[in-house]
Amino acid sequence: MAIRASCLLLLALLSGLLSASEGHQFAAGELRRYVAETKQEVRWRSAGDDLRFTTTLSFELSCYVEAVDEKQATLIWRVLELRATHQGPEGQHLLDSAQEIGEEDPLLGDLMVFHMVPLTTVVDLRSGEVQELRGHELLVERLNRRHPAPQNTHPPPPAPPPHPPLYPPTVQNPTAAPPRAALAAQAFAPERVQVLFTRWLSLPRDGKSSLSLGPQVEGAAQLRWEGSRFSIGLDKDAPKPRLQLATSPTPVSIAITALEGAGEVRLDRRGILQTTSGSYTMDLAVDAMTQGVEQQHRVTWQLVLMARTPARE
Repeated sequence: MAIRASCLLLLALLSGLLSASEGHQFAAGELRRYVAETKQEVRWRSAGDDLRFTTTLSFELSCYVEAVDEKQATLIWRVLELRATHQGPEGQHLLDSAQEIGEEDPLLGDLMVFHMVPLTTVVDLRSGEVQELRGHELLVERLNRRHPAPQNTHPPPPAPPPHPPLYPPTVQNPTAAPPRAALAAQAFAPERVQVLFTRWLSLPRDGKSSLSLGPQVEGAAQLRWEGSRFSIGLDKDAPKPRLQLATSPTPVSIAITALEGAGEVRLDRRGILQTTSGSYTMDLAVDAMTQGVEQQHRVTWQLVLMARTPARE
């Protein structure tokens, strides 16, 4: 989960491109509908095992423009429908909100916390940078409701007593924290949720720059823009970026040994975002206690405008 989260963070930091002097154009009251799709293929090798996993995720998104001024726009996003699949050695998992399939799936079901939750982003029109995110608290609340606190249980007597039960029924412990409360707070922290929208909305700066790979990663990648396209790679003369997932007594660290990707973003002449797409391949060397792990990741993504309803006059 942590390795996949770090890859999603990298993916979220990659953006499509347009001349930064143009910027986004929004009109208060307009409504847009986008489809966002991501596919991740992973090859995992360790101790003689060679495993392959494929995960796909598709969001149908609404984007309502609540307010616009000269510098920024306030956008309200909702996931109208979501579909996800995961294929690995243990079999296939499927989640489909429209068909009401997989909502209790142990691997994919928690994605349902995004369904229909209004997430508000305040976006800089010139850069596409997400300056503020609101609504993430509901994501935390939903995940905690899916995984409530442990319950006080009392074993039943061997036979039904002839008088009212001496054992109280099972009740939720009001003082116990939900088992995933800390994970939920971390996973849905504003700076983490923001990167999902940064991926879709950011606009380029000129030339070549350093690309942060996340707050916990030591080292960076290089990002280069040419027109509406970008490319990404590692500086061959710099140390490999590293991520420390855990320390003693069970240390786990990851080195990014190879990274290469490209993509683009397209806005029409009015400044309306039409598509953003890209792909990258990344090799990881994982040191988990005394067991080494090699991973190869290939990720592709796209965001496509499906419909736009102008604001009413």
